[in-house]
Amino acid sequence: MLNNVFTKQKSILLLFLALSILFILSCSSCNTSKTEQPSKDTVKHFPKKHFELLAPGTAKIKGILTSYQKKNGKTLCKIFVTKVLGYGPTTPPIAVNSDLLVSLTNEKVNGLGTPLHELQKSGKVIELKIISQKPSVNSNKSIEIWKAIKFNSNSSN
Repeated sequence: MLNNVFTKQKSILLLFLALSILFILSCSSCNTSKTEQPSKDTVKHFPKKHFELLAPGTAKIKGILTSYQKKNGKTLCKIFVTKVLGYGPTTPPIAVNSDLLVSLTNEKVNGLGTPLHELQKSGKVIELKIISQKPSVNSNKSIEIWKAIKFNSNSSN
């Protein structure tokens, strides 16, 4: 009787071994070659766009300079937002077709290449990268002012 148990165990072990070998062989024949290219019908073509990662609190927008005021070495611009191109994490939302107040240093204004009065007069769409500025503690205004990090007056619509 003990001999009969060992024979059954050997049979089960041999059966398991045979099934394992068959499984391994069937899997190895299913692999496709790594050099095989998918057909043109299965490849999706996506437009090549440059996606820029934005820092926390920043946004990239397009807009029109509607007015500006120079004061204390800074220029405060009113920008009519025509498009929001992207947000960084924790950036407050910006409404399209609304006005934003954007602060520019004189250095940024001088680096534009086009005087502000000409940009305002032309109504040309400009591209800006801006960062949210918290209102100062002494300020009783709840108006949010953004600071320009990058300003491109050569933007296309």
